[in-house]
Amino acid sequence: SAPYMKFNGVEGINMLSILFCQFGGGIITALESGQDSYRNNFWTEEEMYILDHFGDIYAYENWSEEKKKCAEEIWQRFYLEYGYDAYFVAGIIGNMYGEGWYGMLENKGGWKDGLKGGSTINNLADAYSACVNTKSDFGVGMMQWSFFLRKELLYRNYELFKSENGSLTVQQLVEAELKTIKDEFNNESDKYFTTYQRISATAKTEGDCLGYATNIIFRDYERPGEMDHVIEGTYEISNEIWERVEEAISKSDSNIVPSIYRRNITAKIAYGHFIGG
Repeated sequence: SAPYMKFNGVEGINMLSILFCQFGGGIITALESGQDSYRNNFWTEEEMYILDHFGDIYAYENWSEEKKKCAEEIWQRFYLEYGYDAYFVAGIIGNMYGEGWYGMLENKGGWKDGLKGGSTINNLADAYSACVNTKSDFGVGMMQWSFFLRKELLYRNYELFKSENGSLTVQQLVEAELKTIKDEFNNESDKYFTTYQRISATAKTEGDCLGYATNIIFRDYERPGEMDHVIEGTYEISNEIWERVEEAISKSDSNIVPSIYRRNITAKIAYGHFIGG
């Protein structure tokens, strides 16, 4: 079955499922799978359409180890320690999936001091070059911070967590970046979460909550170039980008599925993984 039919990597019940009773020797079968309800209440029709074609790509077990590490740390910190709503935290993870991982330099040329796009920061000197010495539209880290003042805060946190010799381990990069997210939330008086609480009050399903969380973080916190793919005020996905989904499917190219759909799908997959785990 497709990945969205799995729960924490385990295949769900379908109408072919049988269980042999160890006591009476009978065979137990399902009257219904429950999958239709799951599909209708969790995934939108658009997401189902994308998953039917690219589901394996987004399955949690197929995420890179770097992205899994970021997802696990975000969940641990923001859900278990800070107590944010689980849907909201999954929305953070979905946006991370669409951005990068700890210490990652945006994959393009033009980095200063010998740094290469797609590589990972190793020490404070690299961090300085990436955050201070390279122009502001170059993204750094799991959230691909790019605006100069945001990268300045990120650099200060790298400086805070560095080793005595100036090196930055994976865990130190993660700690610095998680602190940067929390600092930015605090600096904005947690307005992203407040907006999520207000908008999600109208939600009817878990899927709605996860969608609003992902879309709010995308438009108001991440603010990428394609932020207008989420409609201001309602935080719904614009219908105008559906042609790009059709193009991606016709070309069998998941890379051109609009980022906001990838983020919504992976937010929901992360939620199922962590809540189920």
